[in-house]
Amino acid sequence: DKVIVIGRCMQEYLAKDIAGKNRLALIPNWADEDVIYPVASNNNPMRHAFGLEGKFVVLYSGNMGVSHFFDDVLEVARHLKHEDRISFVFVGEGKRLKEVEDAKQVHELKNVLVLPFQPINNLKYSLSLGDVHYISLREGFEGLVVPSKAYGALAVGRPIIYQGNEGGEIARLIMEEGIGAVVPIGNPDRLTKVIVRYYNQPALGKSQGEKAYQLSRNRYSKEQGARRYAEIIGTVLSEKRMLRRNVCG
Repeated sequence: DKVIVIGRCMQEYLAKDIAGKNRLALIPNWADEDVIYPVASNNNPMRHAFGLEGKFVVLYSGNMGVSHFFDDVLEVARHLKHEDRISFVFVGEGKRLKEVEDAKQVHELKNVLVLPFQPINNLKYSLSLGDVHYISLREGFEGLVVPSKAYGALAVGRPIIYQGNEGGEIARLIMEEGIGAVVPIGNPDRLTKVIVRYYNQPALGKSQGEKAYQLSRNRYSKEQGARRYAEIIGTVLSEKRMLRRNVCG
């Protein structure tokens, strides 16, 4: 009766194959603001536990699956391996985790830290580790995948560096709202420049992070998402009741 999509790119992709575009309803993902919220660096126990105090942290947090891309960010980490004030933290698991672990070992990347998925009670700390969040999506996955990790970044008030096609939902969100940067796949030089810019301009990250946090609360909250689902389910049920009454006379 209704097909829920989680991004405009997905809506456009499915509209080609689903008869009757009115069957499609867009409801973006969200983060649970009761569980995930900003934690200041000086109050974050994970910063102390992993020796990240005083570091500028580029954070990737989430599944490391077939749709994600790490070649460029690992090349950036290799290029910046002697800049001891910038760290790259990867939190998660998945098919491509080995790529990250192998690069760390082969290139002796002491600036790369790999951590497993964190329990839900730790998410506010782990997501707040990042001064900027890194998200990637391989070419061709737009419309099939909308990285939900972006909403965790919004919830902790951090800017996002998205590497992928500009037509993806997260890329559009970043460009429309001014909450980060979009870099094409296969351009480690540009990615390096973007990361270094955030490192050199902390006020930029702070300003964009504040915008991201407001978006999380005002547009991508748990309450708003749940309400939208409830509205759609209610509409479908109402239409079915009306149809039964008409059929039964």
